[in-house]
Amino acid sequence: MPNILLDTHALLWFDQEPDRFTPKVRKALRSKATTIFVSPVSVYELQRKLLIGKLPQAASLIQNIERRIVDYDFRFLPITARHALLAARLEWEHRDPFDRFLVAQAIEERCTIVSADHRFSEVDVHLLW
Repeated sequence: MPNILLDTHALLWFDQEPDRFTPKVRKALRSKATTIFVSPVSVYELQRKLLIGKLPQAASLIQNIERRIVDYDFRFLPITARHALLAARLEWEHRDPFDRFLVAQAIEERCTIVSADHRFSEVDVHLLW
């Protein structure tokens, strides 16, 4: 599993509550053979939820997001037109645009998604939890 894409809550948990991860996820995140990606979609989702009062705990992460990504040795996974097209075309009842983009990026870039959200198992994407 050389490439991992963190779901939005997984990014927040990595920053603030890493004990919430399963032992399997912790092992994968510590592996030097793993490249860990963060989508700009997650940054957008965190900022939006912070602004509407749903995730006040995300404030410190968002304020320092670029520094934290570097400190954690993560990589941003840029959004492409291919990702947008696939997100729109996914045959998946789930309408959350954030999740649809994450799934599309994971499929296109052959990443495993780290998420406690089992709705991802409804589509053809590798899920780690």
